[in-house]
Amino acid sequence: MWEGTIVDFYGYEYMRDEYIQHTYGLDNTLRYVAKKGRQTYKSPVRRGFRYLMLTVRNARYPVHFYSVRLVQNIYPVAEIGRFHCSDALLNDIWQISRDTTKLCMEDTFVDCPAYEQAFWVGDSRNEALIGNYLFSAPALTERCLRLVPGSRNQTPLYADQVPSGWNSVIPNWTFFWVIACKEHYEQTGQTKFAKEMWPSIRYTLNHYVQHIDDNGLFNIQAWNLLDWAPIDQPNGGVVTHQNAFLVKALNSAAELAQIAGHAEEADSFKHWADRLKTAMNKHLWSEDKEAYLDCIHADGRRSGIFSMQTQVAAFLCDIADGPRKETLERYLLNPPGSFVQIGSPFMSFFYYEALARIGKLTHMLDDIRRNYGQMIEYEATTCWEMYPRFKENRTNPNFLTRSHCHAWSAAPAYFLGAYILGVRPQAPGWEKVLVEPNPCGLSWARGSVPLPEAGRVDVSWRADEERRQMEIEVRVPQG
Repeated sequence: MWEGTIVDFYGYEYMRDEYIQHTYGLDNTLRYVAKKGRQTYKSPVRRGFRYLMLTVRNARYPVHFYSVRLVQNIYPVAEIGRFHCSDALLNDIWQISRDTTKLCMEDTFVDCPAYEQAFWVGDSRNEALIGNYLFSAPALTERCLRLVPGSRNQTPLYADQVPSGWNSVIPNWTFFWVIACKEHYEQTGQTKFAKEMWPSIRYTLNHYVQHIDDNGLFNIQAWNLLDWAPIDQPNGGVVTHQNAFLVKALNSAAELAQIAGHAEEADSFKHWADRLKTAMNKHLWSEDKEAYLDCIHADGRRSGIFSMQTQVAAFLCDIADGPRKETLERYLLNPPGSFVQIGSPFMSFFYYEALARIGKLTHMLDDIRRNYGQMIEYEATTCWEMYPRFKENRTNPNFLTRSHCHAWSAAPAYFLGAYILGVRPQAPGWEKVLVEPNPCGLSWARGSVPLPEAGRVDVSWRADEERRQMEIEVRVPQG
């Protein structure tokens, strides 16, 4: 190579025909100024991309590239989880969900390889559940959970991104962390983990309940985020979905307190959860709309916006009872057109949890096919941060998604294994296992689910729904 030859490298995530989605605002470039002769160079900086553009400048003679290689940096896991069924589209969707999750596992779960490359606390709750069904990496999940209390030197409410010099709090992310601690205990059966984490859980929740106002509602100035959709979630005041997830976090904390041997503290947190639920039903339900409003602003103004995000959160966190709960169930299947609709794959995870709870799995599969199928249509090999939306037309797309590889979007890998293959734990540490396949119009499915310590559950089933018959073969480790 001639001395002074310049080679510019530019990585990006999406292209189709002549359209390139440029990674504006992201330092995803590299300039190399050559020496004379044959040489090698290895960049010390991490970059995430699917495509790499090379531009050669100032070359006085032909330039020979002997190789251009990518050194992939991911957490070492065995690909134990498998899923295959009679629907080729679902198989492709499961595949991109698996690959996305793997690419977003480093020394922690990270949101994406290209942009922040950071451990976002709330994202990791869903990512851990997904990873359980793909690789079983309890050590990585536990590391993530144990990192979070380290941010108490920044804030007693715990930071949303850890470790980080960016001091920011998303209350829901801390609530998801509490819920994830309980789910990790259920996954591993480690009472020691529950006992060791309990003081940190108690510490932050005791600070959160100090923000419950005279109406009994959680009222705070913070980044009150759940979904990127245009729901009413101001950074000050009472946000309904946030109150709902605080109820769930308090109830999860009460369960962990019992496991850790602190019965009196368990009663205290259960009391807080019940009081908050009562206040929500008193102040946040609209009789006119028959739904929970999105928020009450800091000036006391009641939101005029109603969203499916808020209804899903209220249902999933058991806020509604009786006729109100029945109303929310109807909304899950037939969302009112005037409500803000689900806006991201991250929110879809909670929506699918709600659908699974009421046994409407065919509805869940239809939503997966519709939304994730759009990604497949546009040749995705990983899951996008947002569902594809088009400003112009489908032949000349202007995508509103940013990241094209985002771990919070890999929900199908969890739900296909847990509810279509039908493998779920029934006791901490998977000491008991439920195998309950749901055909949902599929004629067959087979796959494997890894266990936390060792081994896996292999399931193969074939269904004849017209005759209401099913053949199931199950293999589990001895003992």
